[in-house]
Amino acid sequence: MVVTITDNEPAAAIRAPADFDGDGKTDVAIFQRETGQWIGRYSATDLLFSQAWGLAQSSDMPLIGDFDGDGKTDFVVYRPEDSVWVQLRSSDKGVVHTTWGKAKSAGGSDVPVPGDYDGDGKTDLAVFRPSTADWLVLQSASGTANVQNWGLAGGGDLPVPGDYDGDRKTDRAVFRPSTAEWFIRNSSNGLVTVQRWGEVEKAEIPLPADYDGDGLTDVAVFRPSTAQWFLYLSGTSNPALKPSVKTWGEPHTKDIPIVGDYDGDGKADLAVFRPGFNELLVKMSAAVNVRSTTLGNVIGIEYPLPALDTNADLVPYR
Repeated sequence: MVVTITDNEPAAAIRAPADFDGDGKTDVAIFQRETGQWIGRYSATDLLFSQAWGLAQSSDMPLIGDFDGDGKTDFVVYRPEDSVWVQLRSSDKGVVHTTWGKAKSAGGSDVPVPGDYDGDGKTDLAVFRPSTADWLVLQSASGTANVQNWGLAGGGDLPVPGDYDGDRKTDRAVFRPSTAEWFIRNSSNGLVTVQRWGEVEKAEIPLPADYDGDGLTDVAVFRPSTAQWFLYLSGTSNPALKPSVKTWGEPHTKDIPIVGDYDGDGKADLAVFRPGFNELLVKMSAAVNVRSTTLGNVIGIEYPLPALDTNADLVPYR
């Protein structure tokens, strides 16, 4: 079943993730777990940056979001052991510690799913609880908690939040690998979309993003065995034109798919991070050119940004 929402007002462009300098473009960046360092390159100036934020050789998880609403990505880590979020805000360099979620030490397995669920322009602290399929959001606009159930409790659902209806609020959504189905609940009106996209037993990686620039998050998966990207574009009303298949990356390798708007055209670009080389290969949507960037020395495990950790095991997309 697919529910289509029609709105006369065009949706606003979705913000580029991992935009540390606020120029509207995704910056190339990695998190070094061995050192707790964030290393990247500002797209506005092409200058390298490095920020120590997080404990070295720990289970700290790097998170992407604009928690203070200044238009720049903040340095934030989530500490699963005690469910503490530690923020270094870009607006004033203020440090904020917040406990949100169930600590791993208390038997919790919460997955952080930050997003702007209340539409105030600030990223909210949020977790998805696989055992109950509850989404627990700490709304920045009001400071109150919002708990909603979405997904199959204990069913292996992966959280894939995004703005699927274009109302400038993050929607709750899950991808079910066992059936290759997407279950999306629109924040604008509560309507539900169930979309089958992907193939069962193909170990596909869900990669929701706005690939066509219409202001709505599109359903998409990456197939590592073939390095193919299967997109289902929301920006066209013609069902025959919605599916799009692209190839980017090397099949049967350890390439990690990354999605960001690296050229600032409002469309998500295809990119892969090549572990062992610290190399990011980007296929720009606005042009035919390819961008290759190498960051730092290879030190232990590098976590590319803005990758997703859909089950909080410190490995992207697993």
